[in-house]
Amino acid sequence: MRKLFKLAIASLTLLSAQANYELLASSGEYNYNLPQQTFWISTSLRMMNTGEVCFSMGGAAGGISGYAFICGDNGDNMKRYLVPQNEAVSDFYLFDDGNTGDKHIVFAPNNGSEHLGIYTFNLRTGKRLEHENFEGQFTGLSGVAMNEEDVLVYRQSFGGKRARIVMRNLDGENDLFSSFSKDIGYVFTPQTSGNYVLTKIRMGRGIAENQPDRLYLYNMKKGAKQIVMQDKDGQPSSKITKIMNTYTVNHNGDVAVWTETENGTQLYASNKGILKSVLTIGDEITKYDAFSPSMNNLGDILIRGYDKKNNAAIFSYVDGQWSKVIGEGDVIEMNGVRYEVADATTSPFVHAPRINDNRVVAFIVYVVNKKTNKLTTMVLKKKL
Repeated sequence: MRKLFKLAIASLTLLSAQANYELLASSGEYNYNLPQQTFWISTSLRMMNTGEVCFSMGGAAGGISGYAFICGDNGDNMKRYLVPQNEAVSDFYLFDDGNTGDKHIVFAPNNGSEHLGIYTFNLRTGKRLEHENFEGQFTGLSGVAMNEEDVLVYRQSFGGKRARIVMRNLDGENDLFSSFSKDIGYVFTPQTSGNYVLTKIRMGRGIAENQPDRLYLYNMKKGAKQIVMQDKDGQPSSKITKIMNTYTVNHNGDVAVWTETENGTQLYASNKGILKSVLTIGDEITKYDAFSPSMNNLGDILIRGYDKKNNAAIFSYVDGQWSKVIGEGDVIEMNGVRYEVADATTSPFVHAPRINDNRVVAFIVYVVNKKTNKLTTMVLKKKL
């Protein structure tokens, strides 16, 4: 039986959760729903409340290489959506169309030197649609998202510090934030959920760290901006010395954000707009990986971090309690074969995990067959 111990913060108990795993896809020794060779791209998977999971990858089969999205809600219906061979995908967003109910991916492919535009894939029809074309403009795109009402949000950069966050709907295009204005020095990548856009803004003319930083929440319905957090550079009374570039927002407008504070590294989260620290990095969770937390509409949070033995793990915050979901050295059994979670590169995990409103988590993990000592990468779901 695993050891139970207490967190220093809030005197909560950190539990090692046990549950069955559902395999969606895998590469390596245990090959399932993926090409002969798979190359994981610098992007995180996405998941819906229906259990639909999508991830992007590069692969090679039969001498042909390329990039694709893989989507499905279980291992028997995972479908591949190919992008042209001259395109690579590093970021995408998964959403429901409010009019048709169809699930879509919105993404911004690049050809190695520029972002080409913004496109969607309809997961039911497989149809690809162009929404924006930036070929020849040599702009950078990040934080691309679209909500249920087909409102498109993205960050567009123009080299150096020049960037803007754009909101486009049927009425036209608006800049939510722009570093072309005299009072904003830098615009960071936004996170979007439903009608809310969350982003960090560096105030002033410069881009240095000692410039005041603000975390802004924009409500598309009301057209209103709200300051969620400020650091000490802009608000001397603030306990926040640095707002990290790792934050998220849910459909309710609640947020989770990593910070550096007078009391150390802390994760702040809001519930019905009330913001407080829910975790201080310390004895049990000793550090965190630099990925934005995942947060569902219940306020549950998922993070990547390290335990006191310096083993990488995924941790969940549910009903005010932190628990370990899975970690290095844990064993997963598939078809009678035992696989151990192993550090294959710099971590056993590939990018950020996700949690939905049904408290199902999804993640990508490296595992090793202890009998053959061969590596497999698995895309898994698990109910907390």
